[in-house]
Amino acid sequence: MAAGSVHDRITFATAGIYGVGLISLTGDLGLSAWNAIACLVGGCLLSPDLDIRSRPFQRWGPLRVIWIPYQKLIRHRSPWSHAPVIGTTMRVVYLAAVLTIGWFLLLGCTAIGFAMLGSSDQYQQFEATTIAQTRSMGQSLWAKQGLFLITGFGSLEVGALSHIVTDHFDSWRKRQLRKQQPKRRSKGSPRTQSTQIKPSNSEPQGRSKSESKSGSKPRSRAQNSASRTSPKPPAKPRKRSPRSR
Repeated sequence: MAAGSVHDRITFATAGIYGVGLISLTGDLGLSAWNAIACLVGGCLLSPDLDIRSRPFQRWGPLRVIWIPYQKLIRHRSPWSHAPVIGTTMRVVYLAAVLTIGWFLLLGCTAIGFAMLGSSDQYQQFEATTIAQTRSMGQSLWAKQGLFLITGFGSLEVGALSHIVTDHFDSWRKRQLRKQQPKRRSKGSPRTQSTQIKPSNSEPQGRSKSESKSGSKPRSRAQNSASRTSPKPPAKPRKRSPRSR
């Protein structure tokens, strides 16, 4: 798997090329900038590596705690996080579910506050107004900015794909390097295959060179030990030559 800095550089390069390509194709600067930003978000914030404690996870700051259940549920580099389209869809749906839960928790805290103040009727009116405004805002956003939402999701996928392709390419490169390592050793200076002749059990290591050259039979260990322990014969007295007078 590639390093986080490598992923960041590739994501920024992809977003730049993607934005310039959209400007040349559509001529719409606003739409191109929106999609380039969405590509950056897809690679740097909604990255497939949110399933571990990675750089994208740390970029969420205090809000990174919302991704801890996601990490518990999804294994790293599983199809639910690193598969094309599926991974981006899972992260967007998860984030939307977290925001929805947070919105209802906020409404619940507001209801508790109104109840403590003794104005439950005002809370009911506030809740009805808030829900109606939220629904109308979502409908108008989809009706007026549907193209931006659809292309934005596609740009999120482009940013995630840059991450996935980089991971697969780095894994393939490392596999090729591991395969080429034994070949590189064989291409170097050839090792001499001369084998050293080890002395056999019958031939002691202390055998002299003269014995090996003359071809005499090697002496056994018992004979060697006997020759060491056997007493030496007494030395013969030397004869004195008569002195000349």
